[in-house]
Amino acid sequence: MEIIVPYSRIALFDLDRTLLDCNISMEFYLFLIKKKCIPVGSVPVCLLYYIKHRYFEFPLINMHHIVFDQFLLKRSSQLIFQYIDEFVEMLLPGMLYMPAFIELKRAIHLGHYTAILTSTPKFIAEPIAKSFGVHALYATEYAIDDKGDFCSISRIIEGGEKAKITSQIQKELDIATHRVSAYSDSFHDIDFLCCSGEKIAVNPDKRLKSYSLEKNWKII
Repeated sequence: MEIIVPYSRIALFDLDRTLLDCNISMEFYLFLIKKKCIPVGSVPVCLLYYIKHRYFEFPLINMHHIVFDQFLLKRSSQLIFQYIDEFVEMLLPGMLYMPAFIELKRAIHLGHYTAILTSTPKFIAEPIAKSFGVHALYATEYAIDDKGDFCSISRIIEGGEKAKITSQIQKELDIATHRVSAYSDSFHDIDFLCCSGEKIAVNPDKRLKSYSLEKNWKII
């Protein structure tokens, strides 16, 4: 009879600027420009909203909708998907943020339940999550219509949603909060970090670094 050994711990990771040292969506966007899939004239608008979000508290959900409406709405999904594998194979090894990546590999080696929770679109994050060998991926999802075109945003994974997912995973696996570790770079993920037992600020932004120092959280 097969004996199923329950997980002893949960390790949950953000992706952008946590497991990776960049914003992977932005990198893929620039890659698509090089492939002439997206016009180079769109760069100023995209950079403006990215800067507004990262440095001036522009809401993540608003940014997702603006970027989606301007660059993906009614665009062929296959036109975008055809470049994913090439992008990941070429650029992923140089994008790893090793302190967090080592923590992930250690958690996997120890048999902990591991997952990535990210606002990155699922079609970008999925091949990365598979290559890392995590148990689960929770990522922003875009709907595709009958013609194969992007038509709407189905789900956006942000800090509050990450916190709900963490509680759901914890309940399903019956693991106490003090055995849950959460890794993120952003103060926008404060709800996600606070619902775990071990909070790890990874290459943190200014607000998260200050808060982490105040609360004596681990910083890597």
